[in-house]
Amino acid sequence: MRFLYYFILSISLTISKPTLSSDTPLMLKEKGYIEPFKMFDNVYYVGDKWVSSYLITSGKSLLLVDTLEFPYSQWIPINIKKLGFAPDALEYLLITHAHSDHVAGAGYLQGLYDTKVVMAKEDVELLNKQAIKNDFTMPAINFFPEDKESLKFGDNEIRFYKTPGHTDGCMSIALTVYDQNQPEQAFITCGNGTNFSGIERSKEYLSSIKRIRDISATSPQVTVNMPTHPHLGQLFTRRDLMEQQRNTNPFVDKSGFHQFLDLLKERGIKKLENERLFEMKVID
Repeated sequence: MRFLYYFILSISLTISKPTLSSDTPLMLKEKGYIEPFKMFDNVYYVGDKWVSSYLITSGKSLLLVDTLEFPYSQWIPINIKKLGFAPDALEYLLITHAHSDHVAGAGYLQGLYDTKVVMAKEDVELLNKQAIKNDFTMPAINFFPEDKESLKFGDNEIRFYKTPGHTDGCMSIALTVYDQNQPEQAFITCGNGTNFSGIERSKEYLSSIKRIRDISATSPQVTVNMPTHPHLGQLFTRRDLMEQQRNTNPFVDKSGFHQFLDLLKERGIKKLENERLFEMKVID
């Protein structure tokens, strides 16, 4: 499907060229720093202890999914260099949703590398509120993908799915990853948490989890989970296993992805029950 290009002049900003500065957080484990690591031939982890950020490669071009909270976003260019890539090759920043721990570094990185930012239009209002609340630079959103629309990135076709609930514009992503040249279907589920309010939003969250499960069962079936928060997919445990067992890739785990969806469903059901109890108390 042809990727629609929408340039949003109304929110474009004149962004000065920032640089890595003395306020860059110390790259210490106690501060949440994680050494970047390779997951697949074309996928690397460049996030921190709490929030995932994935570097996708295609030849010399780079694509980043989510950008961490600022100022921790300043670790990302350093991590990219550690992996042997040039940060100025960043072509796209894909934002799963507009909570600041996922988007706050987008304006900073766009200012450095003139990178195109992709995000769901339903989250623009939230992005503005988060930028004001958390005092980070607003990115200029270059493209608003529609549901099931795809972006051609080298030989990869990255497909977007609107999966609201966590936020109005929560955008999940499907892509092909390669394990020693063998293709695997990976999925980035947007909005792993239930930090939202309301019965309808809770129902929407559960509906999105069901939709993701249905998508994952169609060909090509999802075999790789790339969670937006690393602990929910045991990313660091899998990283350690990968270092120990060279012949198999622990990130390839179809059943593990479905167990992850089971966990999100369980959380969603509990959230819905709590919201219903809260509404009953309000009515009483």
